[in-house]
Amino acid sequence: MAGDPKGGSYLFQRMAKLRGPYQPSRGSLEFIRATARDLGALSGATPAKVMAAKDVITFDGMSREAVGSMLAFWYDPKTKRTLPYYDRFPLIFVVDVGNGFHFGLNLHYLSPYYRAVFMDKLYTLASDRTFDDKTRLRLSYSLLKNSSRLAPFKPMFKKYLWNHVRSPFKRIPSQFWDFALGMPVAKFTKATQEHVWEESLKQAGATLRRR
Repeated sequence: MAGDPKGGSYLFQRMAKLRGPYQPSRGSLEFIRATARDLGALSGATPAKVMAAKDVITFDGMSREAVGSMLAFWYDPKTKRTLPYYDRFPLIFVVDVGNGFHFGLNLHYLSPYYRAVFMDKLYTLASDRTFDDKTRLRLSYSLLKNSSRLAPFKPMFKKYLWNHVRSPFKRIPSQFWDFALGMPVAKFTKATQEHVWEESLKQAGATLRRR
């Protein structure tokens, strides 16, 4: 890709240069642990920088081709007045697409550590081992519901109405998924992220702690 990775627009390339490339054989959790001392390098990541990044793929519409992709976008829930809390900037894996809505796993509902634990489970569903722009996860609600290993999905599983999406979708290529796991870009409203993580861990139960 043309351009200078040091520039502000190449957010993920800059992270990769600072930390080195993700190695699928190591796993997300080991990647997070091995680079914990460099987490400060991610502190400059913001929703605005993700939306402006040139090393992600931008699209406005939604189709079944997006299933298994990691997306970031701005969202304003229809039921926000009755929700105990919600994330205005979801980071999701698309699970299914319907008529005017899609379902996704919002990774922000878990702490970075447990995101990595769960991500290691999700990597077994990768469509290939090249981990490039074409790699997706083979996701479906049926698979999530019937897999004991993926049982912790419940607190992350959310429905998104397209007429409440407030930005284009930004698809993050698979070679950058683990960098995205650690970005402090969640925008929770009505609760702190620490409270959200605690509640999610209660819902996920012991299955998330088992590796």
